[in-house]
Amino acid sequence: MRNSILRDLGLDSSSSLVADAKQRVNDYINDSIEEVNILAKWNILKTQGSLSLATGTATYSLATGATTGKIMNNKFYIDSNNVTIFRAESDGIFNKDILENNTGLPEIWTPYGKDASNVDQIRIYPVPTATENGKLVTYWYTANARSLTSDASLTEFEEIIISNLAKSKYAAYDQDFTKEAKHSSTANSLLKKVIAQNRGQVRFMPLTRRNSGVSR
Repeated sequence: MRNSILRDLGLDSSSSLVADAKQRVNDYINDSIEEVNILAKWNILKTQGSLSLATGTATYSLATGATTGKIMNNKFYIDSNNVTIFRAESDGIFNKDILENNTGLPEIWTPYGKDASNVDQIRIYPVPTATENGKLVTYWYTANARSLTSDASLTEFEEIIISNLAKSKYAAYDQDFTKEAKHSSTANSLLKKVIAQNRGQVRFMPLTRRNSGVSR
């Protein structure tokens, strides 16, 4: 991606004279990826995670790369018991519930800081007993598109969008505001379309006999 951006900027990607431009383009590409990561919960980055319940344990770490803010639908699932664990509406409600000191299958969860490896944690309630020990809890989360670390690195996101965002940033640095506006406009136009498609994938279900009433 970097070399194609350099060519579009009129720079020779094989020349040692453009080392600064290469690094700058790398930085702009990764800045653009970070911006895209915080823009939406992208379905193309949807990933499944899991954890196992343990007797008397209320706090659990998520998968590396998962964050509590990007749990799909804010739900965890215990398929073996057909149970859904919902996110508590507030810390106050969660803290009020745990005062009852109930045990058993979890019903609610709340974010609970990070573990020693800087991975997000959740706290669940009720607290599992020996009966629930080992039960598998699954969840879906939106992973982050990875930063590019070398010429061989690939991004999981649409390259044409990242490319136009990076070109816009470089044009602004180069004070070519006409090109900045052009690439920014192209990127924003494509992002609007992708965001609309992304929302549609989440929002609309295939029409079946069970949900046909919703459409009438």
